Amino acid sequence: MRYPHGIKVQDIAEEVRAYADDLAGENPDDIADEEGAPSGDIRLQIDDGFVTVHTGDASYDTDHSGYWGLSSVTSGASMRECRNVARDLIRQALDDEAEHVPAPQLCREHQYHSRFDIPATNC
Repeated sequence: MRYPHGIKVQDIAEEVRAYADDLAGENPDDIADEEGAPSGDIRLQIDDGFVTVHTGDASYDTDHSGYWGLSSVTSGASMRECRNVARDLIRQALDDEAEHVPAPQLCREHQYHSRFDIPATNC
């Protein structure tokens, strides 16, 4: 599947994998999941055509613009698991973007909704 904004699953998966590898060096007591494996939050931000991966505690994110996907990853995650996380992040961010697409403009001349030819009730 091809994604807009030049997003490639493999690129995001490599960043997820790098973060999973970094988690291996963390103190497991600080960031352990239910099974005791180190885990951490990972977020994908799409803003003005730029794609950024954020990791760690979300309260440190200072830029809240754009569209987001959120997931978590455990230490030692396989590349397959990282690709699944990457796909999930991308889907969430694109869903967030789709929810915020502005409605089509009304055609002032014909007073019809320009996308569906439905008579407009207010212009």
